[in-house]
Amino acid sequence: MMNRGLSTLSAGLLATAAMTAFSYSLSAVTGRNYREPDLLARILRTEDTDHPFAGWLMHAALGSAWAPVELPYLEKAHRDLLKPVLALLSGAAAILTWELLFRGSGYRGYRRRFLLHLIPAHFVYTYALKVAGGLLAPHDSGSETQALAASNSSSG
Repeated sequence: MMNRGLSTLSAGLLATAAMTAFSYSLSAVTGRNYREPDLLARILRTEDTDHPFAGWLMHAALGSAWAPVELPYLEKAHRDLLKPVLALLSGAAAILTWELLFRGSGYRGYRRRFLLHLIPAHFVYTYALKVAGGLLAPHDSGSETQALAASNSSSG
């Protein structure tokens, strides 16, 4: 059984993978590069060397690091209204992060469209995080077993 920290980081990785798949699909449809790991590799570029693995690693790390921030609120969200609010906040945080990365690197690509795509991408992230977090959350199997046994004994 996974502990709480590992399950949260794993949910963050799965949500990041879902969001990245969305961005790769958008890139394929539009012909523009919305692939976050690729852009991170360009930003991390030194001289004439791209760092594709570093781009993927940084993207996965950022997505995993965000999961412990957002997932507790998602788990407490009993109203569906909170989920889109969290997705918008997540997208806004991503826009700020990417803007700082772009400014610090001197990247001159098409920033505005990329930054705007982060809003729907983070809707994908938030909803995937909610699902993955629920599937990977540690469960107290002892109390579940006791509850099942009590239920069976009272019905018989």
